Amino acid sequence: MLQKSHESRRKENVRQSWFAGLGLGLSRFLLSSIVAFEFWYGWKLLSQVHISSKAFLETYLILSDTGFFIAKAASMTSDLTKSVEVVGSLFAISDRYTRIEPDDSNGYIAEEITGHVEICDINFEYPARPNMIILKDFSISIEAGKSTALVGQSGSGQSTVISLIERFYDPLKVVKIDGRDIRLYNLRSLRKHIALVSQEPALFSGTIFRHNQGKHFVWSM
Repeated sequence: MLQKSHESRRKENVRQSWFAGLGLGLSRFLLSSIVAFEFWYGWKLLSQVHISSKAFLETYLILSDTGFFIAKAASMTSDLTKSVEVVGSLFAISDRYTRIEPDDSNGYIAEEITGHVEICDINFEYPARPNMIILKDFSISIEAGKSTALVGQSGSGQSTVISLIERFYDPLKVVKIDGRDIRLYNLRSLRKHIALVSQEPALFSGTIFRHNQGKHFVWSM
């Protein structure tokens, strides 16, 4: 079953490898053909005493070096364009003003948090996707010192709830921690009392074997 699921990807990789190999071979062939033509034509001019050997070597070196640097510069054009776009986006991010001040001097500085969380009838959609409702009339009360599991399909809002508790976003209605509106806290002091261990699964195209080598475990594909 695993082999069948990756068969289409393997075929696509083989097809791309063929195109890459043919392209590389054709470019090498054209380069060798141009060099051979230069030497043939140069020999012809030398035999007819139209140019000297010094002039031939100077012309050959100038043409070959110029072509090399032109090709090198052309290959860097796309990288330079991407670099300009990246630098522009970095300046745009650095100049952007955040609506959620992380170190508001007027905010409540929490010396201790017991961990009672209340989410009261909130609706939420991400600013980048305003037409897609993630949470609708959602409420939950999480008792301090107890474990709570949010279970659902991928994309049903579990990570969004965590983002709201850490105040990465502000919903239209209230999120409370220890009975206090989360927007009244000094955000930096609040996050000192919150720990998040996220899970980012990595998917591989092959199988993984675990080998026991004495006291050490080695993972290999």
